Parts: sequence; structure tokens; C-alpha cells
Amino acid sequence: MTKINAEVHKKSLNILIVEDEDADIALVRRVINKSNTPTNFFPVRTVAEARKFLENNSNPVPDLIFLDINMPGERGTVLLEELKTIKKFKNTTFVMLTSSELEDDKFESFQWGADCYMNKPIDLGQIQSVFNDVNKLWMEVPEVVSYKNS
Repeated sequence: MTKINAEVHKKSLNILIVEDEDADIALVRRVINKSNTPTNFFPVRTVAEARKFLENNSNPVPDLIFLDINMPGERGTVLLEELKTIKKFKNTTFVMLTSSELEDDKFESFQWGADCYMNKPIDLGQIQSVFNDVNKLWMEVPEVVSYKNS
């Protein structure tokens, strides 16, 4: 009789942050580094840089994207709208980071599919809470189960 052993392979959490402010990138990175979660952290500064990263098939599909709204060049909501129509990003969690207090920006973000909306200055506790929720979603559910005959 063949005995089957299931092995669960957990992955690293892939995080893309699209943010033009160094201090905000550092703050998000600090919260993520405090966790014991294996992560890959990819900071870019503009929507154009984010597109290049996401179009490169050698880069991983992010599990979590922190996306600023007001940046040089295009707005983050433009990228959000694009990515929500692409199948490979259907399971990506989108967190909008913004200094904007405009209700229109908040409405537009949720209209295009944002999962969370955070106003700057960024609150460490709020980022930690969002990260913990995403971490539970991605790390407590096995990505791959393989079976070995023994």
C-alpha cells in the first residue's frame, strides 16, 4: 500500500509599494520588517515604474500593493483601475495611501476596487493591522500542496 504524505509549501509575501515619499516607504518597510513573515519588498516611485515592474514576467505578482494616489506623473487610481481589469491581479490586495482628504479620491479608489484607504500621515498601527490581515490571508492558506509516495 502506498502512503501519501502531504507537504505544505508556504511562500513569501510579495509586496509592491508605489510611493514617491522616502519617509512613507521607510515606514511601511519598518512595519513589515517587524513581522516574522517572509516578504519580498519592491518599492517604486511612480505609476510608470510600477507598470514596468508589473509587466516584467520575471517579477512576482504582488500579493499586496500599497499605492499612493498623488504622485508625479499619473495618479495611483489610474493604475488601480488598470490592474483590477487584469486577471492575474484578481487576488492582489490594494491599499491606497494618500494625503488627500477629498471624498472624491476615496470614492474613486473604492469604485475602482481598492480594498483599503489610508490617509497620511501614516499610522503605524493601521498599517500593522492591514498587514496582519493580509498576512493571515496569504500565509495561513497553503499555496501549494504536493504529495510524495513513501
